[in-house]
Amino acid sequence: MSVYYSVILNYFFYVQVEGSNNGRRDPNSFFRIRPIRVPGAKKDDPGGLIKIAHERGFENLKFYLNERESSPRGDYLENILTNWRGDFEKLDKHQGYIEWLFPNFYGSNFNLDCYKLEKEEAKIFRESQIIAERLIRAYTLIYEFFGFELADRQTGQVQRAHNFVERATEVLVNHPHNLLKIRRLLTHMNNVGFKRYAHALVDFLEYEIYCGIGYSTYVKNPDDFPIVPDKFPLSHLVRGKQFATYRAYGADATNQERSANCISSDEDDYADSIYFKTYE
Repeated sequence: MSVYYSVILNYFFYVQVEGSNNGRRDPNSFFRIRPIRVPGAKKDDPGGLIKIAHERGFENLKFYLNERESSPRGDYLENILTNWRGDFEKLDKHQGYIEWLFPNFYGSNFNLDCYKLEKEEAKIFRESQIIAERLIRAYTLIYEFFGFELADRQTGQVQRAHNFVERATEVLVNHPHNLLKIRRLLTHMNNVGFKRYAHALVDFLEYEIYCGIGYSTYVKNPDDFPIVPDKFPLSHLVRGKQFATYRAYGADATNQERSANCISSDEDDYADSIYFKTYE
């Protein structure tokens, strides 16, 4: 059989007419296109990462190399980063993607179809420029969902997006289950070489939750602390003491706090991503 006909057959075999919106048909992604496999064709595999992922069974690495879908009812990474961006309803309600976008060392109690990030796998994440670029796109996607904006790719500085008040109120105040997404994100960033992003996100959350005054000021006099929802919608989170959890992932965390929350006391597991070394 000629390569031409192989390509045609593979195309129709890997195109799946399927919705991915919690089991409902999604009009925005009517066709989900699987990677086409051409017999005898060589795949572009910089650094041999695809080969390593399959030989070692590194499922998170496969996902970030676009070699498998997230699960359950998931999609390929490139489709998520491109087609799911801005689909806030899907990002809020879909239960099978967040653990795949932001894998970490402790796995998940909510998604039995995901895999914890292996230490060797995390090292590959930190040492791959291709994966680093994809991670930043994933952070951009979830920041937009929260109403945040990545202001500086080098420092990880976070700022308000144009729709911050609306999005932060809807996602984090009215639907507080999304607060768990932030904790997973912070753990993940520490595991894959983006700890400076975690520190910057913690700083941003402290400013917004504590009305620009700061956590230390709140601790000194919590009963008289002002809540200004019109200007600082996340100040509603003061009473829930959510930030006390987030602090363990920031620059002020002790080594003991970081080790307990990120599941590693090995300093090598917190090394910077190659992304930052490239631009130093």
